[in-house]
Amino acid sequence: MADYQHLKKRRRVEVHQQRHDGAKDTSKPTATFKPYPGGRGYTLSIAVPGSIIANALTHDIKSRLAAQVARAAAVFCVDEIVIFDDGWSHDHNPNLNFTNSRRDRNSTASARTNGHSHGRHNEKTAAEDDDFKAQHTGWVDPCHFLDHLLRYIETPPHLRRALFRLHPNLNGAGALPSLDMPHHAKRAEWCEYREGVAMGPASGGDAQEEPAKKKKRKDKETKKEDEAQQNTLVDVGFPSPVLVSGRFEPDTRLTLRFETGKTPPRDVRWPFPAPSSNGRRQPDQKYSCLPVDEPLPLIVEAVEKDEPRQKGGYYWGYSTRRASSLSAVFTECNYADGYDLCIGTSERGEPVSDVLDRRIGARGKPFKHAPTQPWNHMLVVFGGVAGLEVAASSDSELVDMGIKEVRGLFDEWVDLCPGQGSRTIRTEEAVWVGLMGLREMVLWRAGQGKRVCE
Repeated sequence: MADYQHLKKRRRVEVHQQRHDGAKDTSKPTATFKPYPGGRGYTLSIAVPGSIIANALTHDIKSRLAAQVARAAAVFCVDEIVIFDDGWSHDHNPNLNFTNSRRDRNSTASARTNGHSHGRHNEKTAAEDDDFKAQHTGWVDPCHFLDHLLRYIETPPHLRRALFRLHPNLNGAGALPSLDMPHHAKRAEWCEYREGVAMGPASGGDAQEEPAKKKKRKDKETKKEDEAQQNTLVDVGFPSPVLVSGRFEPDTRLTLRFETGKTPPRDVRWPFPAPSSNGRRQPDQKYSCLPVDEPLPLIVEAVEKDEPRQKGGYYWGYSTRRASSLSAVFTECNYADGYDLCIGTSERGEPVSDVLDRRIGARGKPFKHAPTQPWNHMLVVFGGVAGLEVAASSDSELVDMGIKEVRGLFDEWVDLCPGQGSRTIRTEEAVWVGLMGLREMVLWRAGQGKRVCE
């Protein structure tokens, strides 16, 4: 009966396809992400103030605002989002608190293991365990709220339960729009890289045996157990975990690379079928004797979090960073050489079209004749309710240095939407407009041909 239903469904699909042979092509080329050949070395970063959260009145509005920023970052392949304190929130609400970004980074670093951790926040070992962080931070620390939501939305769905505990900030977060990025791989999708979360030692059940029982083991069994303890079970969204060499703390996020590369291994039936209700696979499925808590026979290696981008050419999501001021956005940069192209946004800036003409050549001119050198790390800074000028005047370091003109901090001072019809453009809207307006500069850096507006 099951075979008949399968054939019947297959026949319906064939007939359905035949009926639409002459119809318009409605396929989605973007459904499969095409990596950059040879990898991608350059990065795109944006900086937004946490005050945009303080200006929102309800939790739902705050959450949707964070989701809009995350969606824009995903669509335009942003690699880093910096959340900085522009001082506006404190001027309008003196009860606000701000957690130093250095403390957040130290908490993040303590969650990494052997340099292979993905490098993003590990929720169960971070500052959220403090009494202050146990409450809703949308009104007491908007920078933390925005950072919290951005990290949650960026995390692949199958990892969220392990990496994020229940928190008032995340109420209703499951209903926010999905980012659907390349590392949000589904069960039946194969990619040479995949995100996972450490579950514990490969022989977790034996690891908690009483010492007296361990002494009774034979020397050979003890040696085998010690070797197994050097491996870790990792959940990557498959029906069963995979085995990774090395010891990693439970609930640590990892980036993994499969030895077979872009194609599934030949000796493994792909895609993996879902387990049955009793926790075991169906008898007619391969590895039917393998329970769900046993590792799949795949050779996997934990790698650095940037390898999918640098070597594989994949867009692998964004990281987040907290900055206590506008100047800290630049001085606490994670890149060794800093940002070599910094763009500030303001309605008092230069039209974005003029900046593009100067940076990548006039319209109709091939990219290879562009007058400027390629950049490696581009940063686009967006202002809050009061603009970047207020953020600079609230920064004690900039004031002590005697910097009065904020535009002097940037290589380009850009007006993203000249002649705008509304009196104001909200920051979450400016992120979309700005990344779209500067998209040609990113494509020029990627070497993908001529200007898209030709």
